Amino acid sequence: MALENRVAWFENFVGRLKRASSTERDAILDEISLDDHLRAGTRPQSTPREFGSFVYEIDDLPAPSDMSSVAQHFGIQDSWIEQGLQSFFKWQYPNCMFIYREAFIRDHYQCGEYWSPSLLYSICALGSDGDVSERFFAAAESILMVSGLEKPCLTTVQAFLCMAFFEIGRGNLSKGWNFSGMAFRMSQDLGLQRDPYWISNPEDVQIRRRIYWGAYLADKLISLFLGKPVSLHEDDGMVEGVDRLPDLPEMAPWLPAGLEFESALPSFQSLVELAKIIQRMLTKYAVGADVLDSLNLDLHRWQESLPDSLKWNKWATTNLYPHVAVLHLILNSVRLRLNLDVAVSSPSSRVMCLSSIGNIIALIRKYRAQHGLKKASLIFVYGIVQAATGITMLEPCTTQLNFLIQSLDECSLGLATQAKKRVEIMRGSA
Repeated sequence: MALENRVAWFENFVGRLKRASSTERDAILDEISLDDHLRAGTRPQSTPREFGSFVYEIDDLPAPSDMSSVAQHFGIQDSWIEQGLQSFFKWQYPNCMFIYREAFIRDHYQCGEYWSPSLLYSICALGSDGDVSERFFAAAESILMVSGLEKPCLTTVQAFLCMAFFEIGRGNLSKGWNFSGMAFRMSQDLGLQRDPYWISNPEDVQIRRRIYWGAYLADKLISLFLGKPVSLHEDDGMVEGVDRLPDLPEMAPWLPAGLEFESALPSFQSLVELAKIIQRMLTKYAVGADVLDSLNLDLHRWQESLPDSLKWNKWATTNLYPHVAVLHLILNSVRLRLNLDVAVSSPSSRVMCLSSIGNIIALIRKYRAQHGLKKASLIFVYGIVQAATGITMLEPCTTQLNFLIQSLDECSLGLATQAKKRVEIMRGSA
């Protein structure tokens, strides 16, 4: 309102100058003051707001578009941004592919339409650690809460999803669920659930598709983690699958560990197909024998259809890269959750559960040996908890539970600390 009043005042002032004679114009200019037209006591009063671990007055915040002022306000150093981006795209990107890496990085240096300060800071929050991560998150949240909801855009959808994963990762499950809901509603408000036939630029079409299917995947993962209903249904959308755009050689430094150009798209496409199976599992009110067999068959067919570059088994001697680990952790966690309730009475389900538990432990063990677990994503924590639950229900093994607890202790996510306490309770009752 203050800005609107200011603009109206200037428009009226210019109109007076245009209508005035030369003598009158000089008089008007002599009497005018261009100081702040809001008199003392007329500025709207604010109330304290808390975002993350930072408390401040809304009036003290710089304009969201003034990135340098926002960075200064939250004590963000330029060197942290590059480090945060590199870490995000190396370790977190395989489960955050609602961001089109090539377009974001290009527009990061050009301030284009697929980049925004809130998206940059939310990405860096996921890619950073400790206090630096908290500062990035607080900056992103302040921008989105002040201006993000008023003008929906693609980067705001992406930023809200990043913030949802961040909050869930540090144990704020309800807040993360709410952020994801904002992202899904905004994506529908922008019409991402329909192919943009009115857009002629192939890159713009592919990016919109990527964001839609990335949000669809995120919806299924978050629902799976939190035991919540899904928000985006496959039947509600009319969006074709994503195609591969020309590779940009300068993107090589930003590739996730071991994720070459030729396997980036197949990895995302495979995750989307797995998300469709997860949706069918989560939306069945009662999983009878026929439904259980059908879903198990779907999971088996999905696994068999993976390209060779994405296949894995516990006896493999090749490097285990983040995008491959994510695929198979989700697969085995889903299979375990699907069959665990009937595993006591169904020999075939019991075999599947024990196999999945063994695979999860092997995945964690190998990934831990090659990369460590400090940068492990939320999916690793979920897989560990699922394996621990299965062990306590089927074949209590203190050695396996101790390994899983130690693995959670090495993860930097706040949620891992909560999960560790839960697994310790399981161990005590096993």
